[in-house]
Amino acid sequence: MSLNDLDFAAPIISVVEVKKSSLSAGPGQCVAEMYGTLQQFEQEKVYGIITDGEVWSFLRLQDQVLSAHQHHSHISTVADIIDRVGYIAEQFKQLETDG
Repeated sequence: MSLNDLDFAAPIISVVEVKKSSLSAGPGQCVAEMYGTLQQFEQEKVYGIITDGEVWSFLRLQDQVLSAHQHHSHISTVADIIDRVGYIAEQFKQLETDG
């Protein structure tokens, strides 16, 4: 099965996994995926997550402006990670009710 066989629908979120302790290697790949998502699915904004399984970083690309959450989240504060993912899910729900 290839990606061409799958039927994607907006909204899409980009998640990039990097090697342990290499979080700095992820932003370039994640932003490229986020930008591609904006172009292909004609979304107004897209969220991105970069993680090595322990440390999590959250991004948003909207109107060609990249925003990164000020602090990384560590797996030991899993409630923070769940809150941030929940926030993204709420944003997507809002898109569904607005559209």
